[in-house]
Amino acid sequence: MTTREQVVNRRLTKRFIDTSPRNIRLIPYYRLEDDMGGWRYVKGDIRPTQTFRFIESGNRGTNAATNATGTDGILREIEFEMVGEHCVDVTLYDRFTYEGVEYEVVQIWPDNGWEKRASVVRRAT
Repeated sequence: MTTREQVVNRRLTKRFIDTSPRNIRLIPYYRLEDDMGGWRYVKGDIRPTQTFRFIESGNRGTNAATNATGTDGILREIEFEMVGEHCVDVTLYDRFTYEGVEYEVVQIWPDNGWEKRASVVRRAT
């Protein structure tokens, strides 16, 4: 059930995103375990274009995480947060290219009912 608070916050989130929208196509990567106890990441089908707003990471001096480990096992600094409307399809380890740079989703924020938020790192090229 959608509450009045969710309706209002969804409208505000959409306006916030619309002030600086970024259209991207996410590529899901799934962790696939094998019979030997190991695992690897398998590329899924590219999702349709979705709209997000990028928020530069400004977590210095807080308890928020500023580093995260990607699927390649390398610890990197979080580049930015992506904010999308509540209905976007974004999952852990999704990848995308923006302005020639490849990024990976390393953290999904808890669902609040009016936005989807994810932390992103730049991948090595």
